Amino acid sequence: MAEPEDLSDPKLMEVKTISVAIKGTLKKVAARRIKAEAGEQPFAVVAQLVTAVAEDAFHKSRGLTSINLALATHIGVYSFNSCPALNSVSLPAATHLGYGAFESCHALKAISLPAATHIERSAFCDCAALKSISLPVATHIGKEAFHSCRALKSINMPAVSHIGEYAFGGCAALAAVNLPFATEIEGGAFIQCLALASISLVATHIKRNTFDNCTALTSVTLPLAKHIGNAAFNGCHSLTDISLPVATHIGGWAFVNCHALTSVSLPMATHIEGGAFNDCHALASVSLPAATSFGHAAFHSCHALAAVTLPAATDIGDWAFVHCDALTAVSLPLATDIGEGAFTFCSALTSATLPAATLIGERAFRDCHALTSVSLPANAEVPESAFDGCQKPPTVNRTAAAAGAPAAAAAPATAAAASERVSEEEPGSTRARRPSLTGAGNGSP
Repeated sequence: MAEPEDLSDPKLMEVKTISVAIKGTLKKVAARRIKAEAGEQPFAVVAQLVTAVAEDAFHKSRGLTSINLALATHIGVYSFNSCPALNSVSLPAATHLGYGAFESCHALKAISLPAATHIERSAFCDCAALKSISLPVATHIGKEAFHSCRALKSINMPAVSHIGEYAFGGCAALAAVNLPFATEIEGGAFIQCLALASISLVATHIKRNTFDNCTALTSVTLPLAKHIGNAAFNGCHSLTDISLPVATHIGGWAFVNCHALTSVSLPMATHIEGGAFNDCHALASVSLPAATSFGHAAFHSCHALAAVTLPAATDIGDWAFVHCDALTAVSLPLATDIGEGAFTFCSALTSATLPAATLIGERAFRDCHALTSVSLPANAEVPESAFDGCQKPPTVNRTAAAAGAPAAAAAPATAAAASERVSEEEPGSTRARRPSLTGAGNGSP
């Protein structure tokens, strides 16, 4: 026998419309009276003269299903927070929505706020059924404003200039974004937007974790972006190429774990921070004509990278090219400092042209089994461990010392001779040790 329906369920009961004659601010005490009038019955609120709703006014009002506030311009903090039956909102004059105003309103499916300019922190956070939003004049979207709106598929905010931290984080269904004037994008703004396939923004700074784990992202257009923050595109597994025409700074781990990334064009980038392209297994082509410094593990485990020409590079960080298994040749005409373990386990590397490198890190070419030739300046400091594990010591071709540099002893013909010379000149020591690489998944080999 079927169980009787629970008539206390707001969905099964007739909705009572309560008209409110209050002028000005609808305060918490008035809201309490409205809820008392409704009792256990679902209720809708209609107020033609209310201009503001106070903080916490209808917080956790289980029976509230609808609001119609024709003149209200300000919606206070938590004013409609956690109203599980609220499914209809009419706020044609609202300009400002406070912190958590509609957070966790799980039945709310659509929202239209034609006059709203400011959507504050967590305003619609965890509105799990929200599919449609219209904010034609909004300029400010606060931190976590739409976080975890898992049903939201598209956003069209033609006037927005500021997107707060994690504003759309966890919007797993979000596939289309139109933010033509968004110039400020805070960290994590689109983190874990799993359906987002393309993005076009005019922002100049893409901050940390902005598109972290956007696993469907294939197209990125950022024509004005100068700064790419740490882990900005971490785990974007579908991203195949990236072109950032004016970017000058690429943050740490910016593209880590972008497993499908095959080519990178950064014509103006000067600084590539540690781990920037770590574990980009398919990366085969790199264009970085202006880059001068490369942080630790910058290209760690880029297994498809076959050749590296970095004409402006002066500093190659520790473990920068570890496990670049396809790398056969390296040309670094201006590099003066080659970090510890920089080319360790580059098993296909046959030659390295380093005419300006005066400092070679410990184990710089460790286990480079195919290495046969290395070009170095006459005054290069080569530690004993530089070629550890190389099946046959490579020939080291010494060029004339740079102008003003101290003259070196006779240039050794092999790596073994280089090691012997270093031992004789500096008993018990090699070049000054660099700090060991630390960080998850990127330790020293």
